[in-house]
Amino acid sequence: MNIILNTILSILIPIFFGFLIKNLKVFQDGDSLIIRKFVIRCTVPFIIFKNLYSADISEFSQLLPCFSGFLLITIFYFVLVYILYDILKISKPEKNSFSFSTMYGNYGYMGWGVVNSFYGEKGLNRSIFFTIFFWPIFLITGFLFIFLKNHKGISKKVFFKTTLINASIPIISAILGILFNFFNIILPQFILNFISSFSSLTIPLILFTIGLELNLKLNFSDTRLIFLSLIIRLLLSQIFGLITIIILKIFIKNIDTITIKVILIETVMPTATMTPFFSEYTESNRSLISSIITFSTLISLVTIPIWYVLIEKFLINLLK
Repeated sequence: MNIILNTILSILIPIFFGFLIKNLKVFQDGDSLIIRKFVIRCTVPFIIFKNLYSADISEFSQLLPCFSGFLLITIFYFVLVYILYDILKISKPEKNSFSFSTMYGNYGYMGWGVVNSFYGEKGLNRSIFFTIFFWPIFLITGFLFIFLKNHKGISKKVFFKTTLINASIPIISAILGILFNFFNIILPQFILNFISSFSSLTIPLILFTIGLELNLKLNFSDTRLIFLSLIIRLLLSQIFGLITIIILKIFIKNIDTITIKVILIETVMPTATMTPFFSEYTESNRSLISSIITFSTLISLVTIPIWYVLIEKFLINLLK
């Protein structure tokens, strides 16, 4: 129990610190976006490269099951919100906001911090594999959803430019890490120290920026939708996780235990902080999105450790 408590505190304290800094007005409006860009474009590439460069070669066999797990879970969510979209009797902006806030989990930002705390570097490697193609899938499914439900298209130029900007850095970092590891390319110690220094900033800054983005202001008219999104993302989501593992075990024979655990814990991550991205391309309720992100993140600090215990004590044995 002490291990779980220490793990949760290690996740909670940077988030709370970010929230405190925000409310003390230490940063000006827009500063959090700069920090976030710094993390995504400067420190994330280093932690990806470092972990894959130093990983055991045998771990690369888990890249396919991890990515396949992410793809299946994304498809399940896509189908679910696609069905709910026409059932919910609410305005189109609210439907769009609910759909995108429910469809995508914080697999990279929050997920990396959680998985690293629970399962260490081996787990983080699986989490990197799980999210390695997050941006291409995120953009493809998101724009497809907008086209199908809002009848709005997007130019190929905008799509490829957006994908290139957001997806190229982590993918290139992963490829380089795997190649350098596979061909046993030895880097000078001062380079390794530089990479290690920047990579060590990633997890704390990821959690810190989540705290910077929390907004506790609540429009009570949105309560029903917020509650429904939280139920789906934080509780019912594990149904998708279990189905995904069953499918993977049928078609992929070399999926290991740590990969199963990582997929199951990633499945119950809160709403992705990237969700507001699609507000630029379709009608949405930004206040609703912000509220779902905030309360999903806060409540996940309770549900994630519960799911961790259930995975370790029950679900992992059920899936053997």
